[in-house]
Amino acid sequence: MRVLLTNHRLSSRTGTELYIRDIALALLAQGHEPIAYSRLLGPIAQELRAKSVLVIDDLATLRTPPDIIHAQHHLEAMTALTHFPQVPAILVCHGWLPAEEAPPSHPRIVRYLAVDELVRLRLIEECGIAAENVATNLNFVDLDRFKPRTPLPAKPRRALVFSNYVNRENILPSLHNACAKNDIQLDVAGLSAGADLSAPESVLGNYDIVFAKGRAALEAAAVGCAVIVCDAAGHGDMVNSANFDHYRAYNFGLRLLRESVSVATISTQLAQYNPDETARVTARMRTEANLLDAVRSLIQQYREVLAEYDQHEHDALQDAHAVSNYLRHGPITADFSQFKYAQFSHELARAKEYVQHLESQLMQKQAGFENAQSVLAAQADQLKMSQNALDEARQALQQAQTAQREAERQHQTALEQVLLSHQNELAKITDSRVWRARERLVSIAWLRTLYRRLVVRNR
Repeated sequence: MRVLLTNHRLSSRTGTELYIRDIALALLAQGHEPIAYSRLLGPIAQELRAKSVLVIDDLATLRTPPDIIHAQHHLEAMTALTHFPQVPAILVCHGWLPAEEAPPSHPRIVRYLAVDELVRLRLIEECGIAAENVATNLNFVDLDRFKPRTPLPAKPRRALVFSNYVNRENILPSLHNACAKNDIQLDVAGLSAGADLSAPESVLGNYDIVFAKGRAALEAAAVGCAVIVCDAAGHGDMVNSANFDHYRAYNFGLRLLRESVSVATISTQLAQYNPDETARVTARMRTEANLLDAVRSLIQQYREVLAEYDQHEHDALQDAHAVSNYLRHGPITADFSQFKYAQFSHELARAKEYVQHLESQLMQKQAGFENAQSVLAAQADQLKMSQNALDEARQALQQAQTAQREAERQHQTALEQVLLSHQNELAKITDSRVWRARERLVSIAWLRTLYRRLVVRNR
């Protein structure tokens, strides 16, 4: 099956982008042909391409139409429906608040999928979509990536804030103080805090407690961490076997964030830490929220949508009217001008968060660069000092060698003078009468013999 997946962006590691990534890779593993489309591409698009998934930002590049459109976000959904006039679609809605999650109305959107009961309520009650056209597909975890950790300790030692929205300007100081009060080390991961976590599966198992909502909460629970549902908007309870069904039905999300974050309320939740309860939660999560089961169910829904679509006549005029209404009014829930303002405001807020993330990374790299410069400067100073010392040593050696050569020259001159003096003295001796008389006497053999005997006797 050739499936076109649309999303507002594939440029950062947020919920819907990671959902598209996981669905696309799972479809590919099941033998289908996923195609990811977005106007804004980035790291997630690169990750999909690296795994051989086709990623495009222009539908005109597709020569073969898809069999079905798996649509997310109204502008990309309507773009795909308009470009492929004979292709049916399902539309997945992930959120209660974001402007891009407002669903469009189109006759070829055969089914709407909600990721939890709150979104289902939005689709049916707020947007007026018929209940029989809405299904709930709860979120999932890639269990092959998120392996279970070792059993939790009796007392928690480390905690992690896993959120793209928590930072020092909102609830992070309170979380830090609550954890410090309970002798728990707290770390933070997420875009807003300038600590993007590209591979959470590699680090979640290092923590005993995780503060998270939505997808992040599911992943932490699947690994075996104790999860307190929490985000910048507030917090809920620590997940346990008693509240698991309710919390999962609402995607561990917005509706559960009832409490304002304070040291006292967070300390109350930390006191609920129970390794046995967490183990039961993890077992249920790994049984009921498997990506493979979710994708198999989704593929069956694709087939049902295709079969239902083939049973009806299709009116191109109705399609045109749907597009016209969308261009005039926007998605179902908002006036066009109000929607555009909300959309731009949301995009601006997201862009600011991303800029803050980039600025944080830049500051970290700049600090590292400045530190490297300081190290290099210190090494350069040390090298200069060593060079100066080497130059001084070389100069001293040259001076010593010069002095040695001068001493050797003077010594040689003195030796030559002594030798010349001895030679002169010897010449005087050998030229004297006494010496010549000696030579004549020594030349007489019997006198020489007598001399030697006298010498021996005197000894």
